[in-house]
Amino acid sequence: MSASAGAGAGESKRVLVLDVECGVSAEAVALLPNGDAAGIDRRFLQELTAVAMLSFVVADDGLSCIELSGSLVEGDEREALLRIDAALRGLGAGGVLVTHNGVAHDLPLCLRRCLANWMFGCQAVREWVDADPHRHVDTLLRCGGGRGRAAGPALTDLCAALGIEAAVPARSSSRPVDARIRKGAVDVVRTALVYLHLEAMARGDGTWLATCWGDLAAHLLSGPVRADHLLPLARQGLRVAEAAGARA
Repeated sequence: MSASAGAGAGESKRVLVLDVECGVSAEAVALLPNGDAAGIDRRFLQELTAVAMLSFVVADDGLSCIELSGSLVEGDEREALLRIDAALRGLGAGGVLVTHNGVAHDLPLCLRRCLANWMFGCQAVREWVDADPHRHVDTLLRCGGGRGRAAGPALTDLCAALGIEAAVPARSSSRPVDARIRKGAVDVVRTALVYLHLEAMARGDGTWLATCWGDLAAHLLSGPVRADHLLPLARQGLRVAEAAGARA
C-alpha cells in the first residue's frame, strides 16, 4: 500500500502540499485580561501571516501539472482562508494533502481562524482536520513518530537527515522577497520531497524518485517560478536526476 493514499502503480493522484506561516494576533491579545498573553498557550493567539501551496499530479512517469504559489495575508485573512478551503476542496475524493506538522498545527490553526472570522462555510477545512491519515500525510508524524519539535524532527533537521538541501538562502539583493514568502516556498518544496521519498519507498523505486525530483526542479527553474531561494533545491534535483540517468 502507498505511503500516501494507497494508490498503486498505474494510478495517478493529485497532491496538495500546504504550509502556513503565523504570528500572534494583536486583536486576540487585546481581549485577554490586562492584555497579558503569558498565561495562555500562544498557539491559540495565532493568526495567518502567509500561505504557501504546491500542487502536482503523481503518476508512474513522474510529476505533472505542477503549481507553486505563495502570498502574504496582509490584513485579508478571510481571502487566504477561502483560497485554502478551495484548494482542499479541489483535491476531490482521491486527492492527498501533505504537510509537516499539519495535524497538530496547520489545519487546527486554519480551523480556529475560520471560526474567529465566522467563516462557517469553509467545510473543506473542517473535514480535512478529521481526514483519514492515508489522505493526509503529515511528514512529521510519518518520519518523526510524534507531534511537535520534542517528539519529532523539525523539517530542516529531517531534510538534512534525508540528504535534502536544508538551508533557506538569505534574502537576495537583486530580487528581494519577503522572508515569510521565502520560508513558505522552501518549506512546501522540502515537504514535497520528503513525501516523494515516502512514495518511493512504497513503490520500491529510487529511479522514480529521481525522475520526480527532476520534474520538480525543472519547474522551479522555469521563468515564472524561478527564484533565488529555490535554486539550491532545484539544482540538487537536477544533479539527482542526472545521476540516476547515468546509472540507468
